[in-house]
This record gives sequence, C-alpha cells and structure tokens, in this order.
Amino acid sequence: MDAKLKEIVRRFSLRVNSIIPLRAVYLVDTNEGRFCLKKINYKEDKLLFLYNVKEYLAQNGFEYTDRYRLAHQSPFVKNRNDLYIMTRWIDGRECDFHNPIEVKAAAKNLGRLHIASKGFTAPETGKVKSDLGKWTKTYLQRCEDLIVIKNLVKMKSAKDTVDMLFLRNVDMCYRMGVNAIQMLQSHGYDQQVELEGKERYLCHHDYTYHNIILDPKGEQHLIDFDYCKHELRCYDLAHFIMRNMRRFYWDFDMALELIEAYNQIRSVSDMELKLMVSLFQFPQKLWRVCNRYYYEKYDWSEEVFLKHLTEAIDDLPFQIDFLEKYHKKFL
Repeated sequence: MDAKLKEIVRRFSLRVNSIIPLRAVYLVDTNEGRFCLKKINYKEDKLLFLYNVKEYLAQNGFEYTDRYRLAHQSPFVKNRNDLYIMTRWIDGRECDFHNPIEVKAAAKNLGRLHIASKGFTAPETGKVKSDLGKWTKTYLQRCEDLIVIKNLVKMKSAKDTVDMLFLRNVDMCYRMGVNAIQMLQSHGYDQQVELEGKERYLCHHDYTYHNIILDPKGEQHLIDFDYCKHELRCYDLAHFIMRNMRRFYWDFDMALELIEAYNQIRSVSDMELKLMVSLFQFPQKLWRVCNRYYYEKYDWSEEVFLKHLTEAIDDLPFQIDFLEKYHKKFL
C-alpha cells in the first residue's frame, strides 16, 4: 500500500483498509466506508468555489452531489504542491441516456439543481466563475476561428480528403454561426443576462450521462462540478437536449418531452425558449472538431479526424430540420 496515499487519507481522519487505483482516482476502503481519493489539477480558489457550491446546494435541498470530506475544516489536503480531495464513493451506474425514462428524470433533476442554486454568492476565498453575458463574444470568436482555419487550409499546396470536405462545408457552418449571433440580440439575450444575474443562478455546465450516477434506489447523484459557474440556466437545458438529440435521432417530440419534464420542476420562460434556438443553431460539433485538429493539433490521424468531421457534417441536415421545427413551435 502506498505510504504517501495512506498518510493523505489519515489526514482526512480516516483509517485505511485498502486503496485500489481506478483510472484517475483511487477507491479507498476505510473504517467509515468507501471513498474516492483524487489529486486535482486546479488551484485552491477554484476548489473552495466548488466546495461552497455543493454545500450551498445541500442547504437548499439538493443533497445528492459528490460533497467533499473535510480535513480539519478544509475540503482538501495539500501534499507538497499537490491538492487531494475525498468524496463519498457512490455505488451505482451512469445514467442511461438511451433510456427515455432516465433521461426525463435527469431533466427534472436539472430543474431542481437550478432552483437550489438561486442566490449563490461565492465567499471571498473562492474564485468567482461566471459566463454570464459571454455568448456573443464566444460565438464571434468561434466564427472567426472557422474563417482563419478556412484561409489556412486554402493556402495549403496539397489538400487531402479532410481539407476538401472541410472547405465544402465551412461556409454553411459560418452562416449558421452568424445567424446564431444575430438571434441572440433579437431574442433579448442581454435582458435575460441582466435578469438572471441579479438572482445569481448556477449551471453545472457538463450535465451529461457520466456525471449522473444512479444508486441502487434509483436516486440520481450529480458529480464533477469542475465546470460549474454562474450562467443562464437555459444553457444547461439546451446542451442537455442537444446531447440527447443525437441519441434519439433528432426526434423533436423527444426534445419537447425533455422541456416538459424540466418545466414540471422549473417553468421555462418564453424568452429562454427563444434564446435556446441560438444554442441549437450554432454548429458546435463541427467547430470543436476542426478547432482540435487544425488549432490544438490533437494527436489524431487523418482517418480519425475524417471520421469525426464526417459525423459532424452528417448531423447538419438533421440539425437544420430540428431547427425548423423548433422555430415553428417557439418563435
């Protein structure tokens, strides 16, 4: 057994029975049950922000999260320059996003999260994280990325299959992005930011299947708040729907059912429904794939990138059809 890890666990006032490495964490069996031990890769101020978020949610009735074990009133243990956290191990499985019942239950749970987050204010010791008011700037930058990448690809003397596929589709995706920006302004984005900024709501910002754990009793536990921040609540809802549309073959009726499930817990305003169309409109998947390949230089072969790019492009006709139905329903 690793003596260093054993000492770290002891500083959380626990006695170790066994430590098992699992991917990027350790499963620790202790005198008080099983825990997850993890070395984190961010600073103390962000950790304190996340600690206070989870405690605030629990105080407001949203208790099923991966709350931190305290070590002498601190949510972490420092070992040299490394920070370690411990959370209660959740026995369960990931939410099945192919199962309509579980997905609709997750939509309701998202509504509960947003209600419980109302009024959160980070303490002075915690880093304040917020994306309020940033959608326009973000979309403008990503549209610019597409143009820069397009110009770089056009300058290549020898263009491969990937380059040609990208060039055939980039102009349409750029127009979709510009339309998304225009709709933000016409649908009251700035007003909604001002309204919700006063109430100080939070978004999880990565509300997907592997961060929702179902225990044996069927309760949904929300974990991994690393991207949590102040944001419009419809951001979480729209991205949750988009992640599921690809699994349900862009079934618009399924999207309506998810909105209705969420709406049973927290009523979605007309303005929020209109703003969500901008999130559905932007060609996020294609931008992300191209950004990773051309800008971030992911270690992808041409074959792997071609697969990802083809999938993103093949989605576009279904995405556009979905948008047309959404426009007719809510705009």
